[in-house]
Amino acid sequence: MSIDPEQIANTGKSFLIASDRCFEQRLLPSGHFQMPIVPAIVCAAFGAELCLKALIALEGGKATGHELLKLFNKLSSQSRAALATSLSLSEHDLRQKIGSVSSAFVDWRYIYEKSSANIDNEFLRKFAGEVETLLDKLSRLIS
Repeated sequence: MSIDPEQIANTGKSFLIASDRCFEQRLLPSGHFQMPIVPAIVCAAFGAELCLKALIALEGGKATGHELLKLFNKLSSQSRAALATSLSLSEHDLRQKIGSVSSAFVDWRYIYEKSSANIDNEFLRKFAGEVETLLDKLSRLIS
């Protein structure tokens, strides 16, 4: 059964919206700030994953799994180059940066199992945003 790329894209974009909302800092009456960072990262990673899968589907491919780097590698060379350009990185450097956040969806869902964790959430958010932008451009070209 083939899934409509638009449905994949809509779900991915919803997770990116959820991530943005989770990254918002809220001032509590105590004067402390509240920001649910783990859900923010999980939603950003899953949103990026789904937007990558929608791009792959639009390009005629199929993709499974959660690893962002493997999904990136399934994109057309034009899409990989467009993402590298939009992030002002060489494709090699982009692959390295994606590799550092590639398993964020799985890792951060179970972050409580680790004694410590580190992630470049700024890059993850930028990458997810650029994937969404590319997806929108490609969707307009196809329709």
